[in-house]
Amino acid sequence: MSATHAQQGPPSGPSRLQQPPYIPKPKTLKHSITNKILQEAFEVDYFLSRTNNWQDIKISAVVKVFKSCCEGSLLEHSPEFEAAVKGFNHQSENVKNQIYNKFVNNIRFINVSQRFREILFDMLESANEDRWLFVWIAGQTMKGWQRPPDWCIDPAPHPLDQPHSSTSSAQFINDQNAEPPERPRAERRDAVGINERK
Repeated sequence: MSATHAQQGPPSGPSRLQQPPYIPKPKTLKHSITNKILQEAFEVDYFLSRTNNWQDIKISAVVKVFKSCCEGSLLEHSPEFEAAVKGFNHQSENVKNQIYNKFVNNIRFINVSQRFREILFDMLESANEDRWLFVWIAGQTMKGWQRPPDWCIDPAPHPLDQPHSSTSSAQFINDQNAEPPERPRAERRDAVGINERK
């Protein structure tokens, strides 16, 4: 177990007789963890026996509850994020620690069974090295937002980035291709300095 894992310490969840095993972060070629990959990482005897092979407590439900506990804290602290820095993991350690502490506190009080709550804390403890499970949950929560929070919206978007209807586009094209209205002959001569003498 790494020094980082030892320094950070596990979240203080419900007490239990057996400690959950260490689970390293899954290595993926595309650098993207899915629910399936997450479940495979936690398919060890300890979790299989406590979840009935992930049938009584499903990994999709676990991820959903984790996201629910994370979202409020993320939104609260999102104004402190560096807008130009993409992603959660590269933000300030101080901000990430504050979000993590509130995330853990939310797990303590969310309306789930004691057994479910113990699984949540066990998973966080098993994945405590670099808090990789929490970091993944936070990243997935941010990706799931339908619109970016206010802190990362460009206050002055480029006009070409603004949506416009096909009708207005067609009108613009027609206006560009339209012939200019013909001016009266005398006016046209005056415009170029030609005056017809009688």
